[in-house]
Amino acid sequence: MHVLIDLTQVPAGRMGIGSYAENLLAQLGAVAPEISFTAVLQSDDAPLRAAIPSRVRILQLPARFFRRLPVRLVFEQVLLPLLARRYRVDVIHSLHYSLPLLPTRARCVVTMHDMTAYLLPHMHTRAKGAYMRFFIRRAIRRADRLIFVSTSGLDDCRRWFGLPLRNAVVVHHGKSDAFHPNGSAEELAAVRARYQLPDRYLLYLGTLEPRKNVPLLLRAFAELARHHPEARLVIAGKKGWHFDEIFHTAASLNLEDHVLFTGYVDEADKPALMRGASLFVYPSLHEGFGIPVLEAMASGVPTIAGNRTSIPEIAADGALLINPESLPELSNALEFLYSNPVARAGLVAKGLEQAARFSWKKTAEETAAVYRETARSKT
Repeated sequence: MHVLIDLTQVPAGRMGIGSYAENLLAQLGAVAPEISFTAVLQSDDAPLRAAIPSRVRILQLPARFFRRLPVRLVFEQVLLPLLARRYRVDVIHSLHYSLPLLPTRARCVVTMHDMTAYLLPHMHTRAKGAYMRFFIRRAIRRADRLIFVSTSGLDDCRRWFGLPLRNAVVVHHGKSDAFHPNGSAEELAAVRARYQLPDRYLLYLGTLEPRKNVPLLLRAFAELARHHPEARLVIAGKKGWHFDEIFHTAASLNLEDHVLFTGYVDEADKPALMRGASLFVYPSLHEGFGIPVLEAMASGVPTIAGNRTSIPEIAADGALLINPESLPELSNALEFLYSNPVARAGLVAKGLEQAARFSWKKTAEETAAVYRETARSKT
């Protein structure tokens, strides 16, 4: 069997889908030795290219052209089916909602990360939301198999479209083995110096976009800082879209001396950045999976997260879950864990136990099983 994995949607300087792509590709070759793999990716994504095992054929697109959405769509809709025919591909796997709409001899598997394009359209740019809605609807109709990254996401899709989605399966994300509680002091010191981190800090790590709910975190942290002037908050992650409110909120609350915005954090620095945190706070309004929550628990960091969508499914009792629309709940949770070392220790133990249930190897094994089933299926 020959599987072609389309990675052209993975943005450079990434989080979320990039972590999924990198770790899935790193594991697939080992767990499915009987399958031949071809990966198509953009030429400017050196970290992703480096993560792909040598037995996987790599086809690179010149990023200076194919980073443009109209040009990439031409590749996806016209050239990708031709590549599938040329290389005798049995299964095409798109990692990000879309799929070729023209007939192809290969069967199609599409990963569906969440339903925010329908449920929270105001939290996307107009163009991105329209693109996602168009391809989600067509993937549901045309894909041979749909992979959802959480049961929550699958349930959202079933409710929205009113369909049983018998061609859908849930394959959870995993976590990198780099996230663990026992890193070296030298590595942590280097990351502290690189990002000018304080000795003790609360951490948010993720793209700066509306559904991550960072303004609420800033307001809750402002209350904590009034009682604990030494408290510091690190907000790490690249700017996504509609992020101006975050910086306006920080300025209006006079938090300039208490909040550090690091900008984009290199993948290699994230484990130490996470291990160095006293608390990890992730009050997201909607998550298809929520990899940072899993990484924080695996790092032995007490975690506060929103109680919506997939987070309870992933975190269980390994994190303190709060209503992400309630400022009092988040403020009380911050005060409780910041001031209570016994509660932090108990949450760390539960978080480590829960995080151990997830691995990228398991993700790759279950994904390879989807490829086999799809190739055998006649429907």
